[in-house]
Amino acid sequence: MKISLNWIKQYVDIPKDFTPQELALRLTMSVVEVDAVEDQKSRYDNMVVGEVLNVVDHPQADKLKVCKVKAGSAEYQVICGGSNVRKGLKGVLALPGALVKWHGQGNLVKLSQAKIRGVESEGMLCAAAEIDLADEFNEPTFTQAAAGREDGIVELTAGKSGQPVAEVLGLNDVILDIDNKSLTNRPDLWGHYGLAREVAALLGKKLKPLELNEKIVEDSQVDLKIDIQDAENCSRYLGAVMGNIRIAPSPRWLQNFLKAVGVRPINNVVDVTNFVMLELGRPSHAFDRLSIHQDTITVRRAAEGEKFKTLDGVERKLDGTMCLVCDADRPTDLAGIMGGENSEIKAGTTEIILELANFNPVNIRKTAAKLGLRTDAATRFEKGLSPDLAELGLKRLVTLIQQLIPEARLLSKIVDVNHEADVQRQIEFDLDFIRRRLGVPIDKKEVSRILEGLHFTVSVKKEHFSVTPPLFRTVKDVSIPEDLVEEVARIYGFDNIPPAMPLVSMAPQDSNAERSAERQAKQILAYVCGFTEVSNYSFMGANLIVAAGLALDQHLEIKNYLTEDQRYLRSSLLPLLLKNAAGNLRFFKNFNLFELGRVFSLGPGEYKTDQGGKNYLSRQEKYLAALSIGPEVFFNLKGAVEALLAGLEVNYQFNFDAAQAPSHVQSSRYANITVNDQAVGYLAEVAVKTCQAYKINKAAAYFEINFSHLLKYLGEHKKYQPLPKFPGIICDIAVVVDQAVRWLDIEKEVKAQSPLINQVELFDVYRVDQAGAAKKSLAFHVHFSDANRTLTSAETGTLRDKIVSRLVKKFKAAAR
Repeated sequence: MKISLNWIKQYVDIPKDFTPQELALRLTMSVVEVDAVEDQKSRYDNMVVGEVLNVVDHPQADKLKVCKVKAGSAEYQVICGGSNVRKGLKGVLALPGALVKWHGQGNLVKLSQAKIRGVESEGMLCAAAEIDLADEFNEPTFTQAAAGREDGIVELTAGKSGQPVAEVLGLNDVILDIDNKSLTNRPDLWGHYGLAREVAALLGKKLKPLELNEKIVEDSQVDLKIDIQDAENCSRYLGAVMGNIRIAPSPRWLQNFLKAVGVRPINNVVDVTNFVMLELGRPSHAFDRLSIHQDTITVRRAAEGEKFKTLDGVERKLDGTMCLVCDADRPTDLAGIMGGENSEIKAGTTEIILELANFNPVNIRKTAAKLGLRTDAATRFEKGLSPDLAELGLKRLVTLIQQLIPEARLLSKIVDVNHEADVQRQIEFDLDFIRRRLGVPIDKKEVSRILEGLHFTVSVKKEHFSVTPPLFRTVKDVSIPEDLVEEVARIYGFDNIPPAMPLVSMAPQDSNAERSAERQAKQILAYVCGFTEVSNYSFMGANLIVAAGLALDQHLEIKNYLTEDQRYLRSSLLPLLLKNAAGNLRFFKNFNLFELGRVFSLGPGEYKTDQGGKNYLSRQEKYLAALSIGPEVFFNLKGAVEALLAGLEVNYQFNFDAAQAPSHVQSSRYANITVNDQAVGYLAEVAVKTCQAYKINKAAAYFEINFSHLLKYLGEHKKYQPLPKFPGIICDIAVVVDQAVRWLDIEKEVKAQSPLINQVELFDVYRVDQAGAAKKSLAFHVHFSDANRTLTSAETGTLRDKIVSRLVKKFKAAAR
């Protein structure tokens, strides 16, 4: 949200030596977060009012003029191509260092003194577009004689020669950019007057009262009828009819305030409604009275599928939860969000109906979200506004309209419907209550001063306080003594409270081995292996279970399930990981996913209790699973499993037993993962039919580990092994074998050839075709070493030949 400092200064006197940056810091430390401070006049540095003294033709260019321009006591020679430049004209003179756009296009460039066609130019007489003021042509402060032409320069009708342009045009504001998230609980701060109240409290200054016409003369010429049929969504509605309206542009002061905070001026009536919203944080609306049938306002729910065209020209389809403001025959306003095109203020409008209402914040937020229509009004209504302040908003509206249009007057009574006054509750506390919570011996006079400065009503008897919050702080805000502690603390200054060590004894918490292992496993998969973690619900539908090739009768069914796709508790992480993969294939070709979560199995047993005191099913264990999509996924995933278990310091083995493979995986690419001869999970390539059921047209590999079971074996293989005294020798062997030959069998056979072989490591696999038969090439390292001596190359060469011969004989391998 943007806040104008000039606007704030209308309500509170800020010392001249108190810089905007200091104010921003005080606000950030006490009230709201100020993200940035923008000095508006810096855009117009080195731009002054210049008066043309003389104009002659450029000797080398037909369309250029050489001008002598006066700015204060100085005179400058300026080359100008403006068709309206002439003696006596007052315009915007940009001097070296000013930022301009050449011919109103492109990025800003810094102006410098230059020669143009051989003649020195010490500045530039600017067109409006060249200084970002193209939309200001209709302003009384200046005009552009060559309206509609690109070669006309600005003609100022105000300002003295040499006076800064920002000062003449009122563009000397400072804008505070406030983070909206820091004031979501403070609806009173969504307007300049509310923030000025906080500034006054911080600086110890008086807040100036709003200028209000307390003697508004009502009339009975028009009988305005208001009927609230949807009291749930409209707690109060004030309306009044005004006549003798004359639509015209707003005065410059009003336009400058609106533009400073990013609001486009439209006309005097609409601008006043926007001004009051930005001043008080209270949205309002004005209807063209001639567009409101029978002078009747009805607040009702929309019909299902009802259509309504809003001010932005978009026809919107509504549902039965949305609230509408209607006349006797049709909708005229989407309540609290945007007015209707059929009742907007037009150039010929002479009578208006003013609306000040309170709408349900929850309904406003839901309606705006459904329609994708976020407006300034909706943003404020959804914070929850006090109905008691609606009357203040209406008085301010009428006062300002009558200031801009003196002949304007009320044609009706002010109609007020459905008003239930807010209950102002007293909050009781003792001075010691605040002192103990702040940790400082604050004086009761200081507490009273702070609270009264924030417009709380304070009564003190000895050291007991009775405090009544103001109406603008009663809705979802101040209600308990702790709220008042916060109010005192932030104005007193959090940085004025000395830091102190806590007085409670603190004991170190016991480490949770299970959580540490989970965190370590996730870090290995994410940071070492490059996998992406996903988190799914624990329930799923029958369609996913069947598609994954799992037995439906082995899943726990939820009695009170919400939807069909949440009917069963998962017994495996596979179905939902496959669903995740199918969705990601729309954006990525190859990827790796993993999840650590609970699975649920059928079986007897009582509820168990974990370390946090929560109950869970007897067979509710944590599983760790991963799914890999892409080329050679089986071996890539096998490497990830090896890295994971090695990082967890687990002594594991892969047992390739196709007979144990479940139906949803390929039996030729299946391995049990065992620890101390106990199965803890499996690794496999997912069956093609299973992938097709999920519309996955790529190879997929999957591993699943019972993490709860694995925890028992963590750190078991930590054994000290001294560094070898003698160097080992590594040789590489590559063979081509049938696809059906398992690497596990080859590895076992190689190790059996000699006790000098201490490690066999597969590092390359690829498929080959030989004579029409599908083969695969395996390349692996063989590590030879002896603890008592250094091996010779002749010895290892003999052993290598022995290994190759054995593989050729047993597996019909071909050496490469």
